[in-house]
Formats: sequence, C-alpha cells, structure tokens
Amino acid sequence: MGNPRFNLLALAACAAIWLALVLNAAIRARENPNSGREPIAAQQEIARFAKQALNDMQGRSFSSGKELCGLLLEDEAGDLSVSTISEGREADCDLPWVLPRGKFAVATFHTHGTFSEEYDSEVPSVQDLQADIDEQIDGFVATPGGRIWYTDWETKVASQVCGENCIAQDPAYRPDEQNPPAARYSLRELEKRQGIWE
Repeated sequence: MGNPRFNLLALAACAAIWLALVLNAAIRARENPNSGREPIAAQQEIARFAKQALNDMQGRSFSSGKELCGLLLEDEAGDLSVSTISEGREADCDLPWVLPRGKFAVATFHTHGTFSEEYDSEVPSVQDLQADIDEQIDGFVATPGGRIWYTDWETKVASQVCGENCIAQDPAYRPDEQNPPAARYSLRELEKRQGIWE
C-alpha cells in the first residue's frame, strides 16, 4: 500500500492546481481576449446579425424577466455566429468570454428583459456603454419596446439602430411620454439621463 501522507499531499497538490485553473478561467471569462481587434465582417452585416439574434431572444427575455446576453463571433474568414447565450438577472448579465478556438468576438449583445417602470430600459445604461468601452468592443442592446441600440466603444456613443417595435416588443411595454429616448447619447448624456431616474 502507498504512503498515506504522500497520497494526501498529492491530492492536496492536485486540488491546488485545479483551483488555480478554475480561478484563471473565471478571470478570463470576464475579459475580452480580442480587445481592440478590428472585425473582418462589414458593420452592416454585424448589425443585421445582431438584430436577428436579439429578436430571437426577446420572447424568452420577456417571459423570464431577465437579461439575456452573448457575443457575436466571427472566424478568420469573417463568417459570423453567435456564442452561447447567458441568462442573467433582472438588470445585468455576465458575458461568456471563454471563446471557441478560431472564433473572435466582434460585438456584445444583450436584452433588457421585460418592461418595468422601475428601470429606464429603453436606452442603454451607463454600465452598458462603459462595459463595452472598457472591453474595447462594440455592442448591441434590445429594449422591451423593441428598439435596438448600437454602442460604439471608440466614440463612447450609443445610437439607435432602429426604433420602437422594430423587433419583438413586450406586450406589457408602455412608452415613457415624459422622457422619450433621443436618437443618440454620449456617455455623459447617459449619465445625466440616468440621474433623472435615481
């Protein structure tokens, strides 16, 4: 029979290595491995792909009351695909940053869940735009009213790709007559708008 002390030390070493690997993957899962990489696909094609992906996710997002998020990926030929879809919480979602081999992230995308008068969900949040800026990647956001927004990390501006009801709309949605969304917002303008809601 083997030495019990040696066996215990070997198991402890294996556990430490496993923990280090898990922690490394967890850290990588929150970072864009392709920061600042220029997409091969044309911007119009990426936007069209994002619109279809977000439209497909809206119903599930409304029924669960949670944000859904993912990444638009492309391969070395510029062919687009969608990552796994993560289910978040009512007002946030963790992106699946561990990417398949040979795939590159070209944009983030997420829904804003179901309509609620407690959230200014018809525009990207300050956190939405700031996260894309920090990760150096553009993004797309779908709202309960059926809008799609494009967040440009380089200009730090969010602009509407298409307006109310351009994709699936939450049946519970009610327009905000007091503070209707503008066509575009800088980060500072979003901060000012968010201040109204706090």
